[in-house]
Amino acid sequence: MSELGDMGRALANELAAWAACQADKATLRARVQELEQWVNDLQGGRYINCVYCGDRYGPADEVPATIAQVLKEHIERCPVHPMSALRARCEDLESSLETARSELASYEARRSDLMARYTKMQFRAEQAEEQGLALRSALQSYLYPDVPGLREENARLREAAE
Repeated sequence: MSELGDMGRALANELAAWAACQADKATLRARVQELEQWVNDLQGGRYINCVYCGDRYGPADEVPATIAQVLKEHIERCPVHPMSALRARCEDLESSLETARSELASYEARRSDLMARYTKMQFRAEQAEEQGLALRSALQSYLYPDVPGLREENARLREAAE
């Protein structure tokens, strides 16, 4: 019975810790929102420039978003910003990767086809070899019917081929 009491106390402690974490999480979220609003207020009457291309955004612009959001969106499409070069490189690499995947699938299909053809040709070669041995045996028996040991040699050759 003591074990159940210990487990109950441990569970109660865990629930209390979880509730405290949830409260801390809510407090931190509220603080993040306060700080974001503070930054927006600070930027409310100012101009912000892109340091790479010189585009300027400010209070005279009729923009429904915050200046920070406008600058973030500009950076994503600014042709002079280093991020553009990274994005272009990433797109090139993704395109190359897609091409490589496509070529690999093509090579895999070709390899599969060649393996099937090889197996079929190998089977045909084995059949031709068996037929050749049978023809050799028949021909030898026909041409040299009285040669001692010829039939035994032909039988041994047939068994070796099987």
